Amino acid sequence: MLTKKQLRAVRLLFKITDDEIIEKLGISRKTLEKWKRDPDFVQAMCDYFAENRRTALRFLSERYIEAARELESLIKSKDEKIKHRAILDLFKASNLLKCADVQEDDPIEHILHRIEAVETDEDDESCEED
Repeated sequence: MLTKKQLRAVRLLFKITDDEIIEKLGISRKTLEKWKRDPDFVQAMCDYFAENRRTALRFLSERYIEAARELESLIKSKDEKIKHRAILDLFKASNLLKCADVQEDDPIEHILHRIEAVETDEDDESCEED
């Protein structure tokens, strides 16, 4: 069973440096290192990480549809610069842009041509996978 200080240290390990934890909790570096080797402490860190990961994934999944709608509105923007950037970001996020020679200011037609070239010619030496 972990002490209150140890439980606090577990939470702090994901937020601040070891030196800051040592100062904040009034413990020695040796103590913190000893805690980090304690199986119960390690398990508490794993549990805390898993809990935060689940919370983050839940948050992101709740925002997924909202983000997709916002991206759609940007792609339909009347401002060509905004539209271009949104399309480019979408291609990058979907891993369709793998070519080093695609530039931010390239016309959409050039970007689409490069995507087609990647899909039809996997051995094209001008393209590299990320």
